[in-house]
Amino acid sequence: PALARASEAVLRIAKDNDAAMVEDPNFNTLMAVQTQFEQGTKLNLLDWPARRLTREGELVKLCRSGPKPFYFWLFNDKLVYATPGSLGGYHLNRDIALASSDVKRADVSSADAERALHIESSQKSFVCWAPTEELAREWLADIHRNQAELRAHYTQRTGRPAPVWTPNRAAVMCACCARHFDMLFLRKHHCRACGACVCAACSSHRVELAWADPSRDDDAKRVCDGCFADDWAHEALGDG
Repeated sequence: PALARASEAVLRIAKDNDAAMVEDPNFNTLMAVQTQFEQGTKLNLLDWPARRLTREGELVKLCRSGPKPFYFWLFNDKLVYATPGSLGGYHLNRDIALASSDVKRADVSSADAERALHIESSQKSFVCWAPTEELAREWLADIHRNQAELRAHYTQRTGRPAPVWTPNRAAVMCACCARHFDMLFLRKHHCRACGACVCAACSSHRVELAWADPSRDDDAKRVCDGCFADDWAHEALGDG
């Protein structure tokens, strides 16, 4: 009897939780976007309770073969874009974390430069165009607002300011060992703790750091030797 009552209580709580989620407009919005993607897509929009959709729409992205339209969804922690798939749903192209991205007006010499945005991240960097100059301003403002909120959220949780990543184009040498980067033998990586561009040898440590992706707090992130020595070495040695 006691086990039966416990089982009934668990089922009742589960039903209440399911009902609450169905009645949550934000949950319904995320689910509606999730179901637009092809079955088996490696995208989970429900893995962070605080996620919300900020903006969506078509932008023209510059590809190797030339400009091509993509559909973009802007969330408060990520930017996702896709193309129509062969089975009717969207095919996911990229899932970009806003926390580790630099987004600004693109420096392009063309008549439609005022509509162009430059998006740089560790996953992908590209130029895209909004349909109008006004929409370009709105996309940029929403992205910057979301990034500011993410940084504030991080600072509140950790007591330290969130890092601003050094753009790839601005880094010519490792911030730790000063060796010059190249495309083959010394590639660029970003320290998730301070945002500096470093080489692989100077960023071999991994620590739990929520800033890189708030939906996956338990993932270990890459940090440079300097940050590890300052903030985590004593824990590795058992001093804290």
